[in-house]
Amino acid sequence: MPVRIRLQRFGRKKVPFYRIVSCDSRSRRDGKFLEVLGTYDPLIKNGQKEVRLNIDRCRYWLGVGAQPSDVVQRLFGQFGVLPPHVHKRQRQTSIPKNQREFSTSAINNTPTHQYLSDAIINQNAAWAISNLLIKK
Repeated sequence: MPVRIRLQRFGRKKVPFYRIVSCDSRSRRDGKFLEVLGTYDPLIKNGQKEVRLNIDRCRYWLGVGAQPSDVVQRLFGQFGVLPPHVHKRQRQTSIPKNQREFSTSAINNTPTHQYLSDAIINQNAAWAISNLLIKK
């Protein structure tokens, strides 16, 4: 049974509150779960978001092979259960147009005349073959 650690939504409309649960990966978001590992309140109260975790049980489930969801992995990284999440992709910065360097060597080295002559030869060969077939 593949186990996931993910968020289970509670609360009312526009006021979310989440439980951090371990559950079967095939179960629904708010369906059956194996164990409640903590809570997460994303709405800021007193200047910070509230997260409560049972760290021992989180480490147990991770040791057994449970896979955390992306949000739970980020939360675990903040509290030292897992190593902090490292972004793999760096944000690309664009270079202003007036500072870009354009290379014309790729344009000049393309043998376009070679492609055209190959196409003409192939067309002439097809025409010659069709004429031979018609004459017989």
